[in-house]
Amino acid sequence: MRLFSRLAELQSFTKVAEALQMGRPQVTLAINQLEASLGVRLFQRTTRKVSLTAEGEAFLVRVAGILGEVDEAVTMFRAPGDIVRGRLRIDIPSALAVESFMDSLQRFRNAYPGISMMLGVSDRSVDLVGEDVDCALRIGDLPNSSLVARRRGALVMITCASPEPARLRQPSEESRRRTINRSTEADKLPPSG
Repeated sequence: MRLFSRLAELQSFTKVAEALQMGRPQVTLAINQLEASLGVRLFQRTTRKVSLTAEGEAFLVRVAGILGEVDEAVTMFRAPGDIVRGRLRIDIPSALAVESFMDSLQRFRNAYPGISMMLGVSDRSVDLVGEDVDCALRIGDLPNSSLVARRRGALVMITCASPEPARLRQPSEESRRRTINRSTEADKLPPSG
């Protein structure tokens, strides 16, 4: 379509080939294929001039609108120097809600101040589409899904314990108070002693 539009503008296969850094036969072949696929002749050709047919003029009106919208969409998302804007909703598991990860998010916010970021911390399986979440980080294997997933690293978890309570057959009340418990869901946290 862009090649068709340029030919309508420049009215010369040679000028279009030079402007687009293509061979003239490539331009001719592309236009011939377009006309064949549409089943209409878009250009009148003579040895000295190329001009639009009535069908070509109607097609140009539609193509110009489409190309304008495509250019606008590309500019909106890729224009160099423009400020990236929008909303980004991220969901992470509680194990990743640590200072080092938050520092990374802050660097992202500093680099892209036009992005409004919403962060959710949840260990449940999030329905990205249904809950309008743009990006989720998860620990472990993912179920079969049509979503795009990438491995970002490994998280090593270890269990640590003091040998003193292990020597007791039954933990005393005092040793229970010194126990650190971790739960991934707030409603299942053990009562504090």
